[in-house]
Amino acid sequence: DILFLDIFAQECQDVDIFGTNIYRGKEGFGALWEDVRDFVDKPVVITEYGCPAYMRNADEKTAEKKQAEYHQGCWEDIKNNSAFHKGAGNSLGGLVFEWVDEWWKSYNPDEHNTNPNFAGPFPDGWMYEEWLGVCSQGDGKSSPYLRQLRESYYLYQRLWRGGEEKRESE
Repeated sequence: DILFLDIFAQECQDVDIFGTNIYRGKEGFGALWEDVRDFVDKPVVITEYGCPAYMRNADEKTAEKKQAEYHQGCWEDIKNNSAFHKGAGNSLGGLVFEWVDEWWKSYNPDEHNTNPNFAGPFPDGWMYEEWLGVCSQGDGKSSPYLRQLRESYYLYQRLWRGGEEKRESE
């Protein structure tokens, strides 16, 4: 996030772009854009953002919908703060974290772990690090090759194609 922005300002004056991994919730990144603009006057690239596609006490469809809503809010914030939009004008873009679930994160790559890793601004208040992919690796039997695209994938497809969407089955 921007905990060390003051050190960045002092020690990294020759660095042209400020990058940060950031998880602040489905509304986007809050005052990040203004804080960086006002403090160091650098363009910003979000080097990592995302949301788990798992929630305790929710079915898979609901969790995927919440993940997509989170991604949409973050992407809209990135876009709205880019040049020629209404925000701070210093957004260069962002990197979605991540393409496919990381089953290895909780030390057993044969299991898709559902234990929360830490509290955070996610749909049920918890981070599930093995569930951040915009696609899953299936049920594990065909892993690591099987990919099942989630609602978040189709969200980006719509956003980046200007509203067009094509599902696998079409």
